[in-house]
Amino acid sequence: MIKQYYNRGQSLIEAVIGLGISIIMISAATGSLFLVLRSGNSNEQNQAAGSFANGLLDNARAFSEAQWSVVYALPKAPPLDLAKKNYLTVSGGQFIVNQGAEESLVVNGITYRRYFYLENVSRDGNGDIESTFTPSREDPSTQKIVVGVDWDVPSQPGHLEISSYLTRWGPKIAKQTDWSAGGATAGPVLDFGSRYFIGSGNVDITTSPGAIRISGYTYP
Repeated sequence: MIKQYYNRGQSLIEAVIGLGISIIMISAATGSLFLVLRSGNSNEQNQAAGSFANGLLDNARAFSEAQWSVVYALPKAPPLDLAKKNYLTVSGGQFIVNQGAEESLVVNGITYRRYFYLENVSRDGNGDIESTFTPSREDPSTQKIVVGVDWDVPSQPGHLEISSYLTRWGPKIAKQTDWSAGGATAGPVLDFGSRYFIGSGNVDITTSPGAIRISGYTYP
């Protein structure tokens, strides 16, 4: 009889231990499943934010090619505040800038806020972009653009940024005020500091040194 009671007691202890192990395993599995689901949701949110950011970057690049003067005139960061955030909308088949605001996009019940801001760019003596902007070496044909996307979820707020450069590709523009070096071989002027010009006759560069005048014409 004593042996029989002992076996029953041992079976009860084993059952309690087994139940405890099962609870621990279920808890661990539940925690792992929660992390997997949370990670999956986070990946989806990052993918959506990345898609929104790249879309705005592409639109901003297209807009800068058509409206560089508007882009260059926008307020610059840093420091960054709401007044320097912008987004684009379409009106009449063309992009327009909404200054000092963020664009709201709702996907799966989550609100994403996207925007872009600009920074001035300077270049060193080799023509390379400098990491720190130097006003005296500013390149007015290049702007750094940063696109940001923010979103709020109960677990953790999200933020994503991508950056690139907008560049104005167009004819070289320069102001030349001294042509005293005289006529040169015909062709496009590539060196604006050479002071040469293409002569075609009836050119007077002696009456007013450095200036080009028409010979025989009486200037007021």
